[in-house]
Amino acid sequence: MKTLSPKKTRIFKYISEAAIRKDYIDLSPWQSIELRAKLPKNIYWIQPSERGKIHWVWELLHDYLLNGDCPSHQALVEEYMATLPSVA
Repeated sequence: MKTLSPKKTRIFKYISEAAIRKDYIDLSPWQSIELRAKLPKNIYWIQPSERGKIHWVWELLHDYLLNGDCPSHQALVEEYMATLPSVA
């Protein structure tokens, strides 16, 4: 009889915008501004200091760019949200 293995938790990494441009996609400053206006801060991206660099959750950004805001993308966002520490 097979035993069910526990579901592997995906690791969501924050990646700097500069690293995304260098290693993944050519994201122009204008495209970044547009995406930041569409996608909620503290879910898709963070800015650790007021004038600091932008860091994206690459898995969420990549999935959004490929699939848009579809049900499977929303499921990925919910999976990410479940990995965040709860605020009590």
